[in-house]
Amino acid sequence: MTTTLDISSLPAPQVVRTIDPEAEVAAFVAALKEALPQWRGVFEGDSFQKICQVWALRLIMKEQEHNEDARSILLAYAKGPALDHILTTYHRTPRLPGELDEDYRARGQLAPEAMADLGITHGGYIFRVRSAFKDAIKDVRPIRRDGGRIELRLLGRNETGAVSDAVLAAIIRAFQPEGATQSTDILTVLPAEIDERHVTVRLAIPRGPDPTPVRLAARTKLEAYAASVHRINAGLYVDALYAAAHVPPVITVSMTGLTENILRRPEVAIRLVIDDVIVEVMP
Repeated sequence: MTTTLDISSLPAPQVVRTIDPEAEVAAFVAALKEALPQWRGVFEGDSFQKICQVWALRLIMKEQEHNEDARSILLAYAKGPALDHILTTYHRTPRLPGELDEDYRARGQLAPEAMADLGITHGGYIFRVRSAFKDAIKDVRPIRRDGGRIELRLLGRNETGAVSDAVLAAIIRAFQPEGATQSTDILTVLPAEIDERHVTVRLAIPRGPDPTPVRLAARTKLEAYAASVHRINAGLYVDALYAAAHVPPVITVSMTGLTENILRRPEVAIRLVIDDVIVEVMP
């Protein structure tokens, strides 16, 4: 099994070293005193010290600008037209209509793995599905089985994650031509198994705050977490749900519908449904 490496999580390189402003000012003044000994009195004045501080601040700003400029041409950090240039020029992968930077980056970095002459890898299968079926497929997961069998699991880009028979048939056809798969692979294309879980969350808050914005804030965070786990081979964790629901000024959180963690399973995608968020004011 393969996963797309999240290169955006890599630490950003420092092209220009971090500047210590006090050390830079001290070194600058020392160099001036050595070069212009007759001006020593000027160097001790408040006005000159202010000039040095402004100069040091400008150095720091330039350091940040140079580092940001360098990061903008790296695949992990590039956005917009810069990302288009990198992936089109070096990965031969144009952006699809409406494709967001994050999806484009994840797809484009897999492009070399889809070259048939180099042997299609698991990442290559993901790239081909994401490229041809972006609007219908949200997630792809190749699973290696015994005997050279590759099971390609698919998650639909809809509320439930289901994949229609028409889309499934179209993807199967896309891998039928010669060279569309690794010659030693026996490919099977299947929809992901959907494990649907429903929860109701109760929040206790002190008297005073308006419950409505608290409910909205908690639901927003809970829905964001639900969206993040709507992937094949993702886990669902009770502590993460409690953390998402615990927005200020919530004092306690209780939950019905989920009592234990749901661990990762390679064929399964979890669909978490937040049935209700109830806010109760403590006496």
